[in-house]
Amino acid sequence: MMLRISTLLLCATMAMPCSAESVNMDDFDKLKPSEQLRVLNRKTEKTTPLEYYYVMVDGWEILFQAPADGKPDSAWLTPVTDTRSELYTKTFKSYVNHTGNTNYTEGVFSFIRGYKFGLPFLNSSRLGQLDVNCELIVFLDKSDWPERYRQNFMVPDDLLKEFGRSYRSDYMVRSYHDGKLYPAGTEVNEIIIDGRKWVHKWHLSEIGSSETYYTALAKERVLKINIQYNFFIPEKYYHPDSPRPGWMKSAYESVNTIMSSIRLKPPPGYDEEADPYIVKPAKAQQ
Repeated sequence: MMLRISTLLLCATMAMPCSAESVNMDDFDKLKPSEQLRVLNRKTEKTTPLEYYYVMVDGWEILFQAPADGKPDSAWLTPVTDTRSELYTKTFKSYVNHTGNTNYTEGVFSFIRGYKFGLPFLNSSRLGQLDVNCELIVFLDKSDWPERYRQNFMVPDDLLKEFGRSYRSDYMVRSYHDGKLYPAGTEVNEIIIDGRKWVHKWHLSEIGSSETYYTALAKERVLKINIQYNFFIPEKYYHPDSPRPGWMKSAYESVNTIMSSIRLKPPPGYDEEADPYIVKPAKAQQ
């Protein structure tokens, strides 16, 4: 197991993205700011399923186990994402000035898995689809803004204020997680994965369900993992004695594989004592 992981880590670190040194600045300067940002951190298509995915985001190492339910329809990752360089900071400020947006999303990894019934050569129908997308949201530093507009996502309350709004609608929707009826809406909770706090948001509506995980890597950097369950066959076609279709069971197992295995390792020299998202182990009683 360790040999396979080590080999993958080596391959991932060798697949370095475009750096400031390798950018042709004459061509780079001709691009729009949003196009410049896309050049600085490049994606890599994955045509074969991997046992483990490994990426680096601003010096953080992120590792998780890939689902084992077959080859994804689509998969890619950005081996190394770096938003801390002088060139990136300059380009991001140009993007803010050009668009008026105060944040930008960097893709970290993604894969899509479709679930079908029937024989492939007989134009099989799609039952549903699982979309998993991980992103780094880069926010403008607002420390010199008026107090009401400031944000520091290394303060958990600020992260909750930005992403953690719960609400309930006045109609019921069947959840294919357990087959029961629930009010449509969003439920937000704080959870812990491998000793790190995440904000977990579960959304349920008549067109599908989704869950999103957030944690902060720096005061203006938020890691987001969004999981979308899309179903395409009306409820009346499901067997009444089955609270959720088989493909949904497989999709939930895939998500559980990813989220239970995900590991975040901070950069060298990182002050873990100052990170409020790290859960300190309880001291043993004397």
